Amino acid sequence: MENIKNFFNKNFLTNSLFCFIIIISGIIWGIGQYPDFFFIRYFGLIPFIFIVINRRRYIIESILFGSVAYIMNFYWLYVTFKESGKLPVVLAVALPAVLSVYYGLQYPIIAFIYKKFYSFNKNVLFYSLPFVFVLVDSLYIKIFKHSIADSQIGFNIFVQNIDITGMTGLIITIMLLNLGLFNLIDKILNKSRVKIAHFLFLIPFLLSLVYGSFRLSYLNKQIPKCETVVGAMIQGNVTGKQKLDENYFKTNVERYNELTKSASKGDETVDLIIWPESIFNRAYHGRDDFLRKVITDNYPPLILGIVVWLDESNITNSALLIENRKKTAQYDKERLLMFGEYIPMEKTFPFLRKLTPLSKNSSPGKTSSIFTIKNVKASINICFEEIFPDLIRKKCAEGSNLLINLTNDSWFGNGLGPLHHSVLGRLRAIENRRSFFRCTATGLTTASDFTGKIIAKGSMATAEVVKAEVPLYEKRSIYSYIGEIFTNVSIFMVIITALYIIRRRYEMKKILSVVKNRDD
Repeated sequence: MENIKNFFNKNFLTNSLFCFIIIISGIIWGIGQYPDFFFIRYFGLIPFIFIVINRRRYIIESILFGSVAYIMNFYWLYVTFKESGKLPVVLAVALPAVLSVYYGLQYPIIAFIYKKFYSFNKNVLFYSLPFVFVLVDSLYIKIFKHSIADSQIGFNIFVQNIDITGMTGLIITIMLLNLGLFNLIDKILNKSRVKIAHFLFLIPFLLSLVYGSFRLSYLNKQIPKCETVVGAMIQGNVTGKQKLDENYFKTNVERYNELTKSASKGDETVDLIIWPESIFNRAYHGRDDFLRKVITDNYPPLILGIVVWLDESNITNSALLIENRKKTAQYDKERLLMFGEYIPMEKTFPFLRKLTPLSKNSSPGKTSSIFTIKNVKASINICFEEIFPDLIRKKCAEGSNLLINLTNDSWFGNGLGPLHHSVLGRLRAIENRRSFFRCTATGLTTASDFTGKIIAKGSMATAEVVKAEVPLYEKRSIYSYIGEIFTNVSIFMVIITALYIIRRRYEMKKILSVVKNRDD
C-alpha cells in the first residue's frame, strides 16, 4: 500500500512540475507575439515539439501550451469587454479565457496530425511540421486573422520576403528553425554525431536575410524617384465612450476642426486630410447640410470615417471623400466585426444581442474603395479590414498606389491590441509594396513607406496631428499577383501526404491480414 501511495505522489509531483514548465513555455511563446521579442519565435516552439514527439498526453498538454500562449495575446480584451462592452467582471474575464482556449485548440490539432506523420516515417517526415502548421492555421476559423510571424515586423530585413511568399514563407522558416534547433539539442544531449546536414534548416532563414538585404537596398534607391503625397492624420483622442455621448458631439466637431485647421493653415504642401473611423455619434443620411455642420471650413481633400444610415436595413460603416465640403466618393466597409457590428445567428440565439451594446446590425458594403486625388489612388480599409491579406491584395489589384486605414482602437485600451493592430497594417504594406496611412481616434496613428519603415508616429491617448510625406510606388509585388500560392501548395502537400499514409497503412494492414490467414 505504501508503494502505491509513493508511486502516485511521485507521478503527481512529476506531472505538476511538467505542467508548470508547459505554462512557462506557453507564456514565453506568447510573449514572442510582441515585435520587441520577435527572436523568441525562432526557438520558443521547442517545448511544444518535445511534447508532440515524446509525451503520451500530448493532446492535453498541447491544449495547455496553446491556451496559455493565447492568453498572452488576448489578455487586453478584458478592457474591451469590461470598459467598452460594460460586461460584468466574470464575463469580461471568461470571454478572453474561452477565446484563448478556442484558439489554443489549434495546437492539439497540429500535434495530432504531425504525430501521425512523424510516427509513420521519422526521418522523412520530421520536417513536415511547418506545412501541417500552415494547413491548420489557414483553415481554422478565427475572429481575428493573424499569424505566429506577425512579430517579425521587428526584424525588418527578415520580413521583406513576404512580398513574394506572404506570411506563409515566414511561418515555414520560423518552424524550420524550431525543428532544426530541437534536432540539434536532441543529438547533443544523446551524444549523437552532429553532421553538416543537421544545419541545413538554417538555409531558408539565411536566404531570407540575403533577399531582405538586397530588396531593401533596391527599394531605398527607388524611394527618391517616386512621386510623393503629404497627408495630415487627425488623431482627436475621442474615445468610443465619449463618441456615444450626445453631449460630446459639439466637442468632437470643434476638436477635429481645430486640429485640421492647424494642420492645413499656411501649409500648401498638405495633399489630403484624414480623420479616423466613425468619430461622431450621429449618422450621415446623405444630406450635405450635415457635412457642412461637422466640416466647418474648406480643407484640402478630406477622408473621414462615418456611419451612413440610409434606412433601417441599410446601415454601413463608411469612409467619405469630401471636397469643398461635399461628398465625392464613398467606401462602405466589407468585412464586419462579429459582435462589434453584427450579431451572428441572432435569429436562432436572440439573447446574444444582450451581450453587446449594438442596437442595429451594420450591412457589408459593396462599393469600390479607390479614392482618386490628383496623382493618388487611395485604397481605403476600415478598422480590422487591414488584417486580411486577401482583401488588401484585392484592393491593390484595383489600381491603388496608397493604402489608408481608418480605425478606432480606443475600445482596446493601451495594451497589446492597438500595437498588434498597427503591426498587421504595416505587414500588408510590405506584402503589396504600398505606402500606408493609418489614422486612429486615440492611437497608434502611423505612416509607413512600402518597406514597412515608420515615417511618422503619434502617441497613445493624445490629441495631435501626425503629418507625413510618403512615396507612391506604382510597381506591384510578386505576392500581389500570385497571392497565397505558398499556402495552397503547403495545404496540397499535407493532404497528399495524409492520403499516401492512409493508403500505405491500409495496404500494410491488408498484407498482415493475408499473412495471418496463411499462418492459420
